[in-house]
Amino acid sequence: RFTEARRLYRTVNKLQPYAPQGWLEYSKMEEECGRLHHCQKILHEGLQWCNFSESLLTKAIKHEERMGNLVAARALLGRLRHIHVDKAWRTILEGALLEARTGNVVVARKVFKYLMRNVPWYGPIYYEAARFEEKNEEFTRAISIVESGLSEIPRYGPLWFNAFRLHESMEWIQAINDLKTQNARKMPATTTGINGTKVGGSNKSSKVVKTNNVQILANTADVNVNNSENPDMELYYRFGIPTDVFPEVPEFIDLLNTRGALQRAMNCISKELVWKVHFEAAQVAERGGGPDWVSRARAAYVQSVLRCPNNLRWKVWLAGVRTELANADSKNKLTVDNAGVQKAQKLLNRALMDVPDKSRYIHCLCCHHLHHSKHR
Repeated sequence: RFTEARRLYRTVNKLQPYAPQGWLEYSKMEEECGRLHHCQKILHEGLQWCNFSESLLTKAIKHEERMGNLVAARALLGRLRHIHVDKAWRTILEGALLEARTGNVVVARKVFKYLMRNVPWYGPIYYEAARFEEKNEEFTRAISIVESGLSEIPRYGPLWFNAFRLHESMEWIQAINDLKTQNARKMPATTTGINGTKVGGSNKSSKVVKTNNVQILANTADVNVNNSENPDMELYYRFGIPTDVFPEVPEFIDLLNTRGALQRAMNCISKELVWKVHFEAAQVAERGGGPDWVSRARAAYVQSVLRCPNNLRWKVWLAGVRTELANADSKNKLTVDNAGVQKAQKLLNRALMDVPDKSRYIHCLCCHHLHHSKHR
């Protein structure tokens, strides 16, 4: 069959060599068969006829990268130096991602800036640039890029959801760092370790005390533990500091920036995605916690259901089930809240009416969790 397919592809490319689709499909077949060099040859032959085909260039660049020929990949990108960026921005974006994957952070950042300056009306450029900065843990840069993109194209959905995630991550990081600083201030003046060594925790000197591969800076919250997966717990165990005095994460945070971004998105994003913004708002309320998180999550789910397409409502119902079970099985309660379990059961029955056959397994998993909560 492959011999016949190759013959037909060759015929197609001979009859219409200026159509990139024939070369592209032929190369995909050879790649799936493991004949990478044949695939490479076909792509280069196709580029002789279709010099600036976006799909062929992108495929050829990815293929050269896969084969480890970065010089050849960059040479292909060099073809675009005389082409207007508005016609070649997708291929140039692939070049930026290529440099990012190879660790050339400075070059990748320059290419992203070039694209954002010259073609600011294309959302995927901002999205990929923000993801690049996020992977490099440059969250402030990522948020700045996302906000710039939203000012240019406020209806582009993926940027909004990226903004929600980035704002929430930044607020959690800030809250945890603030908590560590508070814990450092609460640390007793002298704490005796398991080997009898006294370690200062509340004095203002910058002296570093070393014991059992643990370094404690008396005026900071920095802890460096060798060969330990959890430095905070290692500190508790070595020096007898109770975990309830120094919790690792805050009990809840307000996530004000995230909630503000959610509110802005509801006024800007396309109507087809408003239900998803409400859905995300409910999830943020549950993750952030607080005294009124349940009521906020329920209200957001209600708005999500009212605006959701009929074929996707089952997702909102099942998310509501998980939220009610989380509230019923809260850590602050000694027993399971039967009223919450009953609400979860009603939502589960409602979801059964809408869930498609191919997704019934998700409904079964929620049934299992509900049954487990009832018989704890």
